[in-house]
Amino acid sequence: MVVVRKLFPVIIGAVLCATQAGAQQGGTISGKVVDSASAQPLVGVTVSIDGSDRRALTIADGSYRLSAVAAGTQIVRARRIGYAGRSMSVTVAENGTSTANFALGAQVAALSEVVVTGYGTQRREAISGSVSTVDADAATSA
Repeated sequence: MVVVRKLFPVIIGAVLCATQAGAQQGGTISGKVVDSASAQPLVGVTVSIDGSDRRALTIADGSYRLSAVAAGTQIVRARRIGYAGRSMSVTVAENGTSTANFALGAQVAALSEVVVTGYGTQRREAISGSVSTVDADAATSA
């Protein structure tokens, strides 16, 4: 009975590890993201798979790698601020590697107005930054 008590946690642990290892099976999607105008690699592009939590950021040479992707047809999406996002359909084979390369075009983003509100008082000597005063007449004229 003592042997069973000592082996039981080991057996449960082995079963859980085998289940997790089986769950991580799948394929890999890799590729490169470049600027469509200059063909230069883009750094910091988020590449993700729709409907899952799988995502990666591109590195200095514009490459990325998504592992443990479920087998089948997946929608892969590339996004970065200042560029128009792109998506493509990729077929992933079990334990295989698929390639998805993206060329993103620059896109101007229109920003909305910013409202700054300040409360409280503080002495100028206590602030380690830029200080300016705007009177009510100057603020309402714009």
